[in-house]
Amino acid sequence: MLTYNDGCLGKCAYCGLSKSRYINGSWTEKSFIRVDWPIVLLEEVLRRTDGERCSHVERVCVSMVTHKRAREDTLTIVKALRKKIDAISGLITPTIVTKKWLYDLKEAGADKIGVAVDAATPELSIN
Repeated sequence: MLTYNDGCLGKCAYCGLSKSRYINGSWTEKSFIRVDWPIVLLEEVLRRTDGERCSHVERVCVSMVTHKRAREDTLTIVKALRKKIDAISGLITPTIVTKKWLYDLKEAGADKIGVAVDAATPELSIN
């Protein structure tokens, strides 16, 4: 997951990553994020994929957030990972991407994309 010092600019009420979200009570009670993901530099991820330690990795998912640098950074990360791993998915932020950018993502090496629907209602899911 892309991580920035100034956070995600999305204002999703359900998301623990939203900087605009006011939480009254325990963060773990209010957030859908249940895992405390460590922040790891791209260089460290690439270094770890060089050895036997990650020989079992079959697919990597690069997850975007809403941020002005997310499009460019996602392409850079996918290109770097593609040199070491064949199967790469992008969990994209549809509000900040364009059709051309999707082609750029494919060219960078992603073979699948996903769009999170964390806030979908049954009515939206059916339509």
